[in-house]
Amino acid sequence: MASTTFSMRMDADIKRRLEDEAAREDRSAAYVANQAIEDFLVRQDLMRASIHEAIGEADKGIFISGEAVERWMERWADGHEEPFPE
Repeated sequence: MASTTFSMRMDADIKRRLEDEAAREDRSAAYVANQAIEDFLVRQDLMRASIHEAIGEADKGIFISGEAVERWMERWADGHEEPFPE
């Protein structure tokens, strides 16, 4: 993958923590920062896809009531975890 330069302002404490983490991992701070940014972007993509899927289901009228979810969660206190409500 081709790389390019990107500069940014960063809180001094975050920079110190980033450099400390990089030293612990025997990597450069740029490598650790790049990995963290990539992980963040992957999570954002997954969240956005989940939201898009949920909107699609809602548009089709596919819902689980809040009451059904609450009853399902209350069973956890009894130690009876059941499948997610339909």
